[in-house]
Amino acid sequence: SCSVFDGHRGNYKETDPQTANSLIGKYKAGAENWIKGHATAYAILRLSPLLGRSHPYRPSWFDEFRIQVGRKQRIELH
Repeated sequence: SCSVFDGHRGNYKETDPQTANSLIGKYKAGAENWIKGHATAYAILRLSPLLGRSHPYRPSWFDEFRIQVGRKQRIELH
């Protein structure tokens, strides 16, 4: 889940310990913990690395999310 877990087991839960193997994963985990400790309301999205937009006829979930936010539409997250 975007570098904060070791990447070997899979199917991680939010309650699993963060065991990052890479430096960027350790920075991300540290940033998440800082946000959790200093913010009263927050949302952390763990996404795979994003480089540019997806195919225009097959937008990714994140592109759909970005478009809906840009249009100020209501978004339901599970």
